[in-house]
Amino acid sequence: MVDNMSSSVLMSMIFTIILIMLFISNVSQSLVVSLSMPLVFLTTLALMKFSGMKLDMVTLSALILSIGFVVDASIVVVENIVTHRNKNKDIVAAAIDGTNEIAMANITGATTTLVVLLPLLFIEGFVGEMFRPLSLTVIYAIGSSILIALFIIPLFTVMLSKFKFTKAETLINKISSPWNDIMDKLSEFYIRVLKLALNNKLKTIIIAVVLLVLSGRFLVNNGMEMLPQFDSGKTFISVEMEAGTAIKETSRAVEHIENLLDKEENVINYDAQIGYEKGSNSMSDFGAMGTNQAVLTVNLTTRLEREGTIWEFQERLRNEIQKIPGIKRYSVKEQGGTASSSAKAPIDIKISGADQEILYSIADKIQEEIAEVEGTTNLYKSFNMDNLQMNVKMNQSRIQELGLTNAQVATQVYTSMEGIVGTDLDIDESENVGISVGYMDKYKESSDSLLDTYINTPLGVKVPLRELADIEFNERANIITREDLEYTIDILGYTHSRAFSHITKDINKVIKNFPVPSGYSIELTGDQQSMSDSAKDMMFLLSLSVILVYLVLVPQFKSFMHPVTVMAAIPLVVIGIAPALGMAGKYISMPVLLGFILLVGTVVNNAILLVEFINERKKEGIELNEAIFQAVKQRFRPIMMTALSDVTGMIPLAAQLALGSERFSPLAIAVIGGMVAATFLTLVIIPVVYASFEEAISKFNKALEN
Repeated sequence: MVDNMSSSVLMSMIFTIILIMLFISNVSQSLVVSLSMPLVFLTTLALMKFSGMKLDMVTLSALILSIGFVVDASIVVVENIVTHRNKNKDIVAAAIDGTNEIAMANITGATTTLVVLLPLLFIEGFVGEMFRPLSLTVIYAIGSSILIALFIIPLFTVMLSKFKFTKAETLINKISSPWNDIMDKLSEFYIRVLKLALNNKLKTIIIAVVLLVLSGRFLVNNGMEMLPQFDSGKTFISVEMEAGTAIKETSRAVEHIENLLDKEENVINYDAQIGYEKGSNSMSDFGAMGTNQAVLTVNLTTRLEREGTIWEFQERLRNEIQKIPGIKRYSVKEQGGTASSSAKAPIDIKISGADQEILYSIADKIQEEIAEVEGTTNLYKSFNMDNLQMNVKMNQSRIQELGLTNAQVATQVYTSMEGIVGTDLDIDESENVGISVGYMDKYKESSDSLLDTYINTPLGVKVPLRELADIEFNERANIITREDLEYTIDILGYTHSRAFSHITKDINKVIKNFPVPSGYSIELTGDQQSMSDSAKDMMFLLSLSVILVYLVLVPQFKSFMHPVTVMAAIPLVVIGIAPALGMAGKYISMPVLLGFILLVGTVVNNAILLVEFINERKKEGIELNEAIFQAVKQRFRPIMMTALSDVTGMIPLAAQLALGSERFSPLAIAVIGGMVAATFLTLVIIPVVYASFEEAISKFNKALEN
């Protein structure tokens, strides 16, 4: 999987370089920007090495996410150097002046991204464990990119300007000319739209607010999940026969399942465990393993090598397994089927109380109701009350007469049933075989045979067990679970074809309306509890990130108002995230919320550069609207280039081209959608908000003067 993800990193870099070539036809300038990527990644990898981090699915996903961001600063620097070069300055002066002019804006832009990621390094729980390596990798990459953009890129620009790439540039110009024509026409279109928007500021803001409300409503209705499902290619099957079923009968049922697996062309291999090895404590989904239980592990080809998903394969298995005679319960699940390792299943309804039989009765009834909830599948209880249990009820007075204790009698009964290892037989120097001494099977066939077992007493006499005890049979669970001194039973299950949050909402309705006896409780745990806790953490981080970004912007603009203008770009990302998730068929998840937090720190960068240029033009005495038009014209190409480079770099992750990328693809999809919407809307909404604030301030000042 890591090798596969590494190829996606390389693919992202190639896509980004091609995009840079389309925007910057000058080969030397394109090379300078492109060189920033390997330099940043080498620096990032070195910092990761010093931090004790390793290349895995999470950190490689972070590198893919960073590819677009790391060239942003270099693009802005090179573009500004070219602008100063076109003012007839020599290349060295252009490099110095161009870099100095946008240095503070670049640093502020990077800082806004870094400050929203820093809190993730200190948060505890699932969110911290999941996203800390990703956040730290992105922090290293963006921090390195700023240093390289401000100190190395100007040097490379001067050095490579001495070389001519005439033939290569002629070829690139032929390819990029139509692209640049499109960008020029788009720029002209934006100016026309901007003029219309500035003449209708209130209508423009109302339209943006309506789009924002509709997008937010869609996201809420679309639903939420903890983490996207992960097609690992590994499936676990647990089956249980009637209690007391002989191992031969269980083996026959397993053979049926193996025949099903043999017909599946995507199955690489599988193994099965039937029953348990004597002396072991094997567990299955249905409690302690017995001769009536079996567990199979199935390995499929990777999702890139097969047409169907692992969930389609599992659904076929479920439909066939339920037809196999004798199988009473079964579960089919994939590796990584739950978001957190501590959860037994995505759906886990815990019932607690004082009596196991009452618990089981409650579980039986509520399971029937939960099975009616749309999107639930493969529901089963953590244990069944069908395990035949033999209780030896001691005659205490008779035992005491013979000088025995309960423990002594129990030990002798156990030995007669299970045998005892008497000695070892040396086969050779390297192998010893234990010799077990016990009753023959014919003496253990019935309870009467057991009652005829003789018990040795301290008085030297042997007494049959029937003189000391009676035998009772009843049905009990094969496992006992307690929590806070109360018995518990879990109803476990999986989900499909519906948002997890919608399913759990309906399950909670069932629980709320279910008549629970006094002293008993029903609680939905599993991924629901983890999702609720993690969502609270992420919303706290989102709020904190907005505050931190504002605090960074205030000293940059020396104003309390302009940062609000810049941050008007943040809500615009919702307008892009909603359709992006909808088209991709994804739900809101923890990676999507992380993408939102990341966007808070990145979408303001273009707004910062735009507002900076408007302020500079105003200082030169240019009228407000004209200053806005000039800023949009001058910053249009760099803004488009940085935004599209961010988007292009994330395409392999969003498209799930690498194994294991399913977990973070919604993050990339959210960032792509949010970045596209925020970029196109920033060029209109930010100038409108800026002009509205300026007019309001002007009117307020005039009112004070009067």
